[in-house]
Amino acid sequence: MGKRKGKLSLLWRNLKFLTRRELRSDLVDFVGCRCKLADMLKGVKMPNILDFEETARVLAETDVSIARFGDGEFALMQGRGIPFQRADARLAARLAELLAKPPSCCLVGVPRLCWFDDRRFCAHDNLWWLRYMKTNGAWLESQMAATAAYCDSYVSLFSRATVLGYDVGGMFDRLRQIWAGRDILIVCGKGIFDGFEYDVFDNAQSVEFVYGPKRDAFSDYDALLARVKVAAKGRLVLIVLGPTATVMAADLAAAGIRALDLGHLAKAYNAFRKGAKANQDFYRAD
Repeated sequence: MGKRKGKLSLLWRNLKFLTRRELRSDLVDFVGCRCKLADMLKGVKMPNILDFEETARVLAETDVSIARFGDGEFALMQGRGIPFQRADARLAARLAELLAKPPSCCLVGVPRLCWFDDRRFCAHDNLWWLRYMKTNGAWLESQMAATAAYCDSYVSLFSRATVLGYDVGGMFDRLRQIWAGRDILIVCGKGIFDGFEYDVFDNAQSVEFVYGPKRDAFSDYDALLARVKVAAKGRLVLIVLGPTATVMAADLAAAGIRALDLGHLAKAYNAFRKGAKANQDFYRAD
């Protein structure tokens, strides 16, 4: 029995030795791979994109306009329609032009999460864009200017995606400074604010509206843009009109009219004030 016990002890010591040896080898390999990967990434140029907090600060402290891109605008650029905007070759061309060459008078927003992991946002959104870039990353980067500066389209989506404990109210306060005491013009589909208990624009001096189609708003774009230019005299323009807002914000900025494409911000503010969490219906057409 003693002899057998001695052999088992020896076997066990040998196994522990081999395990430690293999583990050390694996760790060396891991460190080597990590260093090699870091070295390779030194040559990868990441897009220049302000994060969502810095984007909000710039909007609050300057008179620059903003036009935002998301997966809907990207889909239209690829020739596909989305629930509230059918495919349109002219719209696709305008979006591609704007993304490729952001004008100096207008920030162009893209989802910064496409390239940068951000722990201020929930895991769902970080993972969603990681998966999106796996399929569309090469195409998207080919549409952007390598030397251009962009901002974060999540400036209007932060309250839906930030982690528990983030100061959502503080971010809304910063954005509301933009139109505080100002005369504003809201371009939107008729009735999209119906049923809201809380109005993100209630601190404006005055509010006027120009209504466009709730769906396929780009179908009569030139006439709509002309109406907005007339109504916008002396007013800050806020556009809630899907992908049409992206193009319109840039066109108004080029004409010397400050315009903000802030998408679902009013809906997000209402949900925040009600204490409600956004759900899967957040992005549905209004």
